[in-house]
Amino acid sequence: MISEKYKLDKFMKLTSDTAFHELFARAEYKELLCCLLALYFNEPYKKIYDNIEYITPDLPIDQFNKYKYEVDILVCYNSTLIGIELNGQYWTGLYNRNLGYLTDGYSNQFKKGSTRVDFRNAKPHIQLNINNYNFPEGEELGIFRFFNIFNFKQLTDQLEIHHLNLDKVIERCYTDISKLKGYQKVELLMSSKSLEDVEMICKDVMPDEDLKKIIERIYELNANPNLWLLYDKEDLERQKRESIEIDSLKNGMILGKEKGKKEGLKEGKEEGLKEGRQEEKIEIARKMLEKNIDVNFISDVTGLTIDEIDDIKN
Repeated sequence: MISEKYKLDKFMKLTSDTAFHELFARAEYKELLCCLLALYFNEPYKKIYDNIEYITPDLPIDQFNKYKYEVDILVCYNSTLIGIELNGQYWTGLYNRNLGYLTDGYSNQFKKGSTRVDFRNAKPHIQLNINNYNFPEGEELGIFRFFNIFNFKQLTDQLEIHHLNLDKVIERCYTDISKLKGYQKVELLMSSKSLEDVEMICKDVMPDEDLKKIIERIYELNANPNLWLLYDKEDLERQKRESIEIDSLKNGMILGKEKGKKEGLKEGKEEGLKEGRQEEKIEIARKMLEKNIDVNFISDVTGLTIDEIDDIKN
C-alpha cells in the first residue's frame, strides 16, 4: 500500500474546516475532490479531473479571510454547477441558509439585461451538503427538488439540494466496500481516521500517481505544526459553541419554568419547548454522552427522561 511508508502520530479529521479547505477547496490539489465527486455521482474520475473548473478562489489558508464566496466550494462540471458545503453543526435556520446559497449560486449566472437565451441555457445547480452532525429527520441521504404540492409535478430540474449525513456511517458495519453505494463510500471517506482509510476508499477510483499525491498531501498537512494550531483552535471553538448551546438550553428551560410559575404551567411548558426544540435536546444529549457525562446530569440539563437518554445511547 502507498500509505505504508507514511506514519502519523495523529490524524486531522477531514470534516474539520482546516483539513477540508486544504484538501478539497484548492484547485492546486483537486485530486481528492475529484475522487469524492466520482464516488458520489458515479462518474469516471479522469472525466471529472479533466473537466472540472473551480469557481471559488484557490486561496492558501493564511489568506482565507479574503474568501468572498458563501458556499465552501463551488465548481462547474459537465455544464452543472456543484456547490459543496460542510456543515458541522445543526441549528434552526440552517436549511434556509443553504437554500440561500443554492439560489445565490444559480442567480450569479445572470446579469442585468440577461436575455431569454441566457435563461434557457442556464446551468443546473446542485448543492451537496455534507452534514457532520445528527440529522433530525434521521435520513442517510436526502435529495430535495421543487414540486407542486398538489400533484407533485416538478417545477424545474435546475435546482437540487442534497443532504449527506455522516452520522449514519457509525451505524453501519462495512465489510465489503465494493457493495456500498457511491454516497456511502463518500461517508466512509469523510469519516477517515487514517491514511490507510483514505487509500482504501480511493484506490479503486483513481490512478496510483494521483492517489500517491493525495496521501503525500495529507501527510504534509498532518506533519505541519502551524496547521495543527489552527485545527486545535477550531476544535476548541467548537467545544465552546457546544457548551454555549447547553447553557442556552438550560437557561431557556429555567426561564420557561419560572414563567410557568407566574403565568401558568401550560405557558411555562410552551416557553421551555420554544427555547429548546426536541431535536436540539437530543443532539445536545448525544454530545454530552460522547463526553461520558452522567445521565442524571444530562437529564437535568436537557429535560429528557432517563429512558429517552438510554434510547439515544442505544
